[in-house]
Amino acid sequence: MADTNNHLLRSMNLTTGTVTTLTIEGLSAPDESRRSSLASADRVAASPAKPDFEGAHREQSRLVSVKPVDGVVKLHVSLKLPAGWKINPLAPMSYWLDSTRASGPADRGAFGRTKLDPPTAEFDVPVRISGAGEDEVAVSLSYFYCQTKDGGVCKVGSVVFNVPLKIAPNESGAPIKLVHRIPD
Repeated sequence: MADTNNHLLRSMNLTTGTVTTLTIEGLSAPDESRRSSLASADRVAASPAKPDFEGAHREQSRLVSVKPVDGVVKLHVSLKLPAGWKINPLAPMSYWLDSTRASGPADRGAFGRTKLDPPTAEFDVPVRISGAGEDEVAVSLSYFYCQTKDGGVCKVGSVVFNVPLKIAPNESGAPIKLVHRIPD
């Protein structure tokens, strides 16, 4: 087993409960400054980076005119599963909100990853809005779905919704529906 904080490999005899340290001649733990830089690099690497969603199904919406309600436009995502399938409640699920445009009325500070707990086939994505005009947002996600029968097969899928928006004060404030039909 690894004794990570002490940079050692340990071995345990399960019968006697004796723990010994594995030593490899010529190998030593990194010095303190190197350990701190490695720990810092681990923290950066552990932060989630947006996947590229290469090969994801693409859903392109038409331009939607909408009015924010309390400074927010809601996108309602609906994953339509084939008969006999369900979202895997044990698999992690999150979505990414972003845009290919550098600026626009959608608040870029609110972009990023949001975890869905529990995983679900229906959810709302709030998009904070500041101002009027046109913009385009993208909602990207991967999902895990399984046959409803015991011991059934599980699959993974991904989808990217591209949604052009026109923010206008005289339009409806209803959620924008984003639907992805998962093929059999």
